[in-house]
Amino acid sequence: MPKLAPLPLKSSEWTELRQAGAVLVDKTAGIYKLVSDYTPDFPRYIARPHGMGKTMLCSQLEELFAHGTGAFAGTAIHDLWTESTSPVVRLELGSPKRLPKAQYQSWFKERLTEAFVRASLIDCNFVIPEDLDELYDALAEAADQREIVVIIDDWDAQILHHLNDGKASSFLEHFWTIFWDWLQCELNSKYIFVTGTMSGASAQELLYDLNLTSYDSDLADLLGITPLELETCYAPYLSEAATRLGVSERSVIDQIESYYLGYNFDTDEQSKLYTPLDLNHFFAPLTKRGKTAPVLSPYCFDTRNHYGLKRMLKGCTKEYHQVLRHIGKDFPDQEYAIHTLASFTQLELPAYLYETGYFTLKSTDEGEMPYCVRCPNSAVREGLTNLLRHLDD
Repeated sequence: MPKLAPLPLKSSEWTELRQAGAVLVDKTAGIYKLVSDYTPDFPRYIARPHGMGKTMLCSQLEELFAHGTGAFAGTAIHDLWTESTSPVVRLELGSPKRLPKAQYQSWFKERLTEAFVRASLIDCNFVIPEDLDELYDALAEAADQREIVVIIDDWDAQILHHLNDGKASSFLEHFWTIFWDWLQCELNSKYIFVTGTMSGASAQELLYDLNLTSYDSDLADLLGITPLELETCYAPYLSEAATRLGVSERSVIDQIESYYLGYNFDTDEQSKLYTPLDLNHFFAPLTKRGKTAPVLSPYCFDTRNHYGLKRMLKGCTKEYHQVLRHIGKDFPDQEYAIHTLASFTQLELPAYLYETGYFTLKSTDEGEMPYCVRCPNSAVREGLTNLLRHLDD
């Protein structure tokens, strides 16, 4: 067997993965649409669950705006992109740990300062002021009205950790309202792009004037892997998996589809997707010589932090039963679960599961608005079932 190319397992940085020759599905035609249709007064927002590739997308955008197309040779965007380069402030907020309210401000200030250092707008010896307003003033002065690109990845990670916690939620809501006002009014932003898990309508409660890219039909598969991309981009892995499992390639595809396929972000038509994280971990044993066969397992589910869900369900028999009763079915007629949270501190269970990325939109056949949410696939159902069974351990 010829050696298979490495899979994106530990890093999400575009240039590192390109240099390593890793398997990367070319999504850059969608990225070009994402950036070329941009309106400065309406920052782009895309919501996706854990494991769909949000951080890699942010890395691609940073590379494109900061350095041009040098690292995109052979991709669709290489000959399309003609923009000049700009400083890029890339703010990474996807900490899996739940930070106490008292620590959040200092942690955020450090992340924001690091992003300005990385953009070469301030130097690494910059002393972070104690007062948050002073920091904002200093960073705005350092930007000096230069056109900058701002990329914020997983903006709502801590908010999702603190849902149903009234004091912490109120603090974070106020904190983000102030930050967003500063970002919109005090910086000369050429482009603002935000990713998160929370649905666009909920994000708009705090981040005004968002362009909700989450459910654009043209960009529904910008993140995630389509069935066609599985069969083409992962073809060598499917062949090797079939050999090690002693079955046909079609059988391998059918097994993967029945277990992992099901995420949907398209309100106009069926557009089911895989998470890259699930596929890459499933195929990972094949990159090593030997006879180890791939195993179907809820990799994506098992690598995320479930603090918020555990906190919500612990000791709540009614909610346990509601999850188990609907785990393989739709939550019918829950329009609010798609459009907005009822409240950041008083959540109905379907809304919570949807907003935190455990549930996805139900696909429809005739363009009807899917006012239902459902568990996306067998992997998530297995993960949720196991979590509920061991919640009191």
